[in-house]
Amino acid sequence: MTKLTAEELKGYTKEDMIALVMQMQEALAVSNAKQFGRKSETMECLGQVSLFNETEMYADASVPEATAKKAHGKKKASKQKENVSRVPLRVQNHELPEEELVSVFGENGWKRLPDKVYLKVEYLPARQECVEHHIAIYAGIRKEDRQKTVVQTPHPVEVIEKSLATSSLIACIMNMKYVNAIPLYRMEQEFARNDLVISRANMANWMIYSTEHYFSLMYDLLKSILCKQHVVQADETTCNVVRDDRPAGTKSYMHVYRTNEFQKGRQIVLYKYSPGRGHKVAAEFLEDFHGYLETDAFSGYKALEKEQTQITAAFCWAHARRDFSDALKAVGAKSGVAIPQEGSVAAQALAKIAEIYHLEGLLKDFSPEERLRRRQKEIAPLVEAYFAWVKRAEPFADWQQENL
Repeated sequence: MTKLTAEELKGYTKEDMIALVMQMQEALAVSNAKQFGRKSETMECLGQVSLFNETEMYADASVPEATAKKAHGKKKASKQKENVSRVPLRVQNHELPEEELVSVFGENGWKRLPDKVYLKVEYLPARQECVEHHIAIYAGIRKEDRQKTVVQTPHPVEVIEKSLATSSLIACIMNMKYVNAIPLYRMEQEFARNDLVISRANMANWMIYSTEHYFSLMYDLLKSILCKQHVVQADETTCNVVRDDRPAGTKSYMHVYRTNEFQKGRQIVLYKYSPGRGHKVAAEFLEDFHGYLETDAFSGYKALEKEQTQITAAFCWAHARRDFSDALKAVGAKSGVAIPQEGSVAAQALAKIAEIYHLEGLLKDFSPEERLRRRQKEIAPLVEAYFAWVKRAEPFADWQQENL
């Protein structure tokens, strides 16, 4: 919303002021819904649950642990065993000594039946070990050998010279930081509790060094594979960078490029930092890409499509429906206010998009060829009907008359 000066407001008529107040109320309703309301895009499947009530949220005494079941006298494959099939197995035997068996059954008075077998999982806390390497060095003792080169025993190459860091330690730190979202200061405290002193500055330096000297090669390889795909998804978000020679609070951007959900094999997700958001950032990253780029409707991606003709823009339905959802929130659809939701443009739009979502969801398990055939047969007519409806619907029809 544009900020108005006192002089500009003085020139407003009563009708203008009413319209401005209504616009402010709608903006406030949307803002309150985003700040205090239930955020539909915050999903538990992403791990975004409360720190304190997660245990109570998932606890359910009616859900038993998976166990082996019998069917028609035969034992099915144990679901419990399947759950731990990739965990190292140690067999613990529990047997009675022969003396005790003799006291119960007499000499040679027993036979052994099939063992009773059950599984338990024991957790062994992470263990750090400091390894002191002693590298043997040799030199000749005869006078004629003294000028010869000293011989040193081969030893493992250091990941970072003159550092305590090893590949396993750096991998542990990176996993805790970027997979488990544990801040460096908490790692520093946890290591200290286990009598290992590593500063967060050291950990940060190790990760940066490893990224520049090792992972950059992997990044370039993954980027080349990504750009050979038929479909790539892209997005960006703001981030704060402390040391980039710009005033504090200046916006920076983290761009993400990834394969889509139907990509065979492992997914590729690559991040790219940039101080700006312009289309040149994506143009540089995707210079070797030929295919469909799925994004939101940011103008930079539209400019990219015009500049690089080998790229076809495919925009996101989730972003298309968001403004309609916000419109319902703005007029109190979520607050119990009586409004004609069913007949509203926003409600109709959401219903039409939901129908497209539903049919698309049914096609996930089909082959790419069959999915394409069904999309063209079942979903394409709905998409065409949606855009035809949009152009007829109010207030777009009025906007067309005024601007076209």
